Amino acid sequence: MKAVVIAGTVLALGAVPGSAQDPTPEQEAALFQLFTRCKPVYPTVAVERTSAKLEDLSNSQLEEVVLTGLRSDGLLSEKEGTPFLYVAVGIVDWAFVVRIELLKLVNDRETDIVGAAPTWRTYRYGIHGGDPEFLLSSLGTAMRRFLDDYLLVNEGACGASGNPPADTAASTGVGPQAILP
Repeated sequence: MKAVVIAGTVLALGAVPGSAQDPTPEQEAALFQLFTRCKPVYPTVAVERTSAKLEDLSNSQLEEVVLTGLRSDGLLSEKEGTPFLYVAVGIVDWAFVVRIELLKLVNDRETDIVGAAPTWRTYRYGIHGGDPEFLLSSLGTAMRRFLDDYLLVNEGACGASGNPPADTAASTGVGPQAILP
């Protein structure tokens, strides 16, 4: 009889959802930061230059890196709104910085105020050495990190192909709004 009680207890404990099924704090943070039900994102690219270095590198080349990444994964939105991808590129003499932020609608439950806020960001910075390809590659690496993280978190919503469902896929004929000095 004692063996039956012990076996029953073990089976009962095994049937209770355990903490292994609960999301970890890292998973919860990723869900907050990046989960959007695989909605395409609207990009804005801002380029600021404080020197003539890399004058052969056009703002449209930088914009195209962003567009190509979003387009290739079916995540380019033609409609301004959220989720919103803000890409800032700064060129100062021989140095550069790339910042990518995803802005989402967030709701403050205490005040019921809804607004857009950056929930995810990444930076790349370094010395370009006068090589425009190095800066384009750094921007491409930062975009790939965003896209990989975004698709991983939204995997279930994006489907097996990694792309958003056909009814929410964005047109690829529209470029980002550019903010230029």
